[in-house]
Amino acid sequence: MFDVGSGTRTLWRPVLLVWLMLLILGFGIMVAMVPQTRIYEDIICRRYYMDHPEQSAAVAIPPDGAHSQQGLDENLCKKPEIQDAVNELFGWQTFFDGIPGLLLAMYYGSLADTKGRRPVLILSLVGQLLGATWTLFVCWTEAEVRLIWLSSIFTCIGGGNTVFTAAAMMILADATSDTSRTRIFFYAGTSLILGQMLGPPVAAALMARNPWIPNILGYICMAMVTVMAFLMPETLTTGNDYGIANGQGASSHNCAPSGVLQPLKSVVQHAVTTLSFVFRDRNLLLLVASYFTVDFARETLALLVRYVSTRFSIPLAQASILLSVNASGQLIASAVLLPLVDAILAQRLRRSPSRKDLVMARITIVFVTLGFAILVLAPKLVFIYIGVAIYTLGTGFQASTKSLLGAMVDKAALGTVFSTLSLMDTVGALFAGPIDALLMKHSLRMEGVWQGLPFMFAFFCCAASTFALAYVNIQHHDSLEEAGYDEQRPLINGTSQSEDGQRT
Repeated sequence: MFDVGSGTRTLWRPVLLVWLMLLILGFGIMVAMVPQTRIYEDIICRRYYMDHPEQSAAVAIPPDGAHSQQGLDENLCKKPEIQDAVNELFGWQTFFDGIPGLLLAMYYGSLADTKGRRPVLILSLVGQLLGATWTLFVCWTEAEVRLIWLSSIFTCIGGGNTVFTAAAMMILADATSDTSRTRIFFYAGTSLILGQMLGPPVAAALMARNPWIPNILGYICMAMVTVMAFLMPETLTTGNDYGIANGQGASSHNCAPSGVLQPLKSVVQHAVTTLSFVFRDRNLLLLVASYFTVDFARETLALLVRYVSTRFSIPLAQASILLSVNASGQLIASAVLLPLVDAILAQRLRRSPSRKDLVMARITIVFVTLGFAILVLAPKLVFIYIGVAIYTLGTGFQASTKSLLGAMVDKAALGTVFSTLSLMDTVGALFAGPIDALLMKHSLRMEGVWQGLPFMFAFFCCAASTFALAYVNIQHHDSLEEAGYDEQRPLINGTSQSEDGQRT
């Protein structure tokens, strides 16, 4: 047992396990992303030419279909009609994937606050694994490709990636002190980015043989992470004790209701209480709104490989190098640059943890905005690389924002607050998918800078967040931290252990 109130201990077992899970998961997602896109594209492309025999006279369709070594010539699949179908497939998949998280994030966040982080983490991964299984089945049997949208139903088990992200952040927040939390979050992002950096070159090499090989490898990685979740110790805080033994924190939580399924009324009340406080506090509202807007804009990068492949007429495997460039830049930023700036602000300039996080958020959002601006104006492929490189310098925005919010609320409400942030992730993805697909559809038929229409939209979103962060004022909370009165920080339910009528 450790005294949570001191906030001086970092519990490395859950931290290291989360880092390892993020590493494997990041690798698995990226090693399968482009090969899966190629499989979808090939299935849609073959059906297009089968439905348009007048255009398919000179097209040799492989007899073994999607299982063939290379499929159709990729250049034949760059027609706007085919790419519209591919973008629509991904756009609506993103939309449907977001619905379970949108509807269930608050419920599973409340469950994590009462029954524990571990069971919620496990459920979120089991649901995603079942969804991935369905997607593989649809593609392998060459059924109607839009049936992959049904994979979202399986993520009702655990809430999908929205809840997984929230549960992982809860565990890291539980296991770290206020002073080390930002760096722990940075290195968690580094683990994910390292996996994302290694995935694309491995995928490109394996795609030369068969796109199914890296696709199945990604599925194996998801299965490994699901198994690892069962090894995660429970980190839910009980009073002033830190129950790090498996199941200890969850089983002894004195606020836990009887039974796993809480009454719906309790869940709704918990969510309304959290959201009402966020909307009452101007600073929390600006932070959450900025987080949502930037996350919404980031979804545009999902189009990058398909956009570059179509606009510059290069194969998907070659365009996927951009993913490695993005991940490499994020790795350098997360592992070297951001921790260095974090240390300078904390040690040399002696900024309080909250002030440091706010400064970091303001710096990184500027780079994200500038990166999107360059992607919009890029006349040649080399400028795309430059824009992506500058964009990666804004990697720490989400970690800084989460750390700042984590310091501004009570630990008892961290689960619900982080679920609120994950809910913002979900809402962003929910609407960004169809909107980006629509913008991409129009941009492919335009000329000049208008070809980057989706990235233009992302630029304006990030510019709005940049101005919003300029109006965040944490002076009261900052003064309490510098005076050493962390126990007086405001709680998420709108009260504190001392009168707090001076919040600005």
